[in-house]
Amino acid sequence: MYKILEYFFTSAAEHVLFELLKEQLVAPDFSHLKIGKLRDLTKVIRRFDQKMDERKMLQTVLEQYLDKDDARQWIASYEGNNAPHYTKEREVFGEALRVDTSDNQLFPTIATRIYHIRNALVHNKEGEISRFIPFSGQEKILVSEIPLLQFIAEQLILKSGKDVQF
Repeated sequence: MYKILEYFFTSAAEHVLFELLKEQLVAPDFSHLKIGKLRDLTKVIRRFDQKMDERKMLQTVLEQYLDKDDARQWIASYEGNNAPHYTKEREVFGEALRVDTSDNQLFPTIATRIYHIRNALVHNKEGEISRFIPFSGQEKILVSEIPLLQFIAEQLILKSGKDVQF
């Protein structure tokens, strides 16, 4: 399911960059003949590239495709039917994680959680604290984390789908 999210990394990041570039290009004082304005444009691109790591791209995908209220409602419904899980701080592969459902922290905390779990699975080096150890009982952690990832993947598919004319 992470691959579904990852599929949108480039397009979501480019969308943000293109919006930043458009702001610069349509400014009344912009001219391709003004060296200072061209430098400002390249600064925007460099700063963007420096900040855009995989975790930030994941957050960008969530921000572009998910509705905050839908995500909060899904979390509340899931925890209402089970027990507080995502919104309660708990250790997940060596790191204390909690989804903060406030407006400015919802997607950053979800992205951090998903990315941390992904890294624990993919970068599974012996001796690292935050790693997944098969057949150690940690499978329970994954089972409880999959519903959130499934919800997000389904939302991405639904929101990005296009009608096809036959």
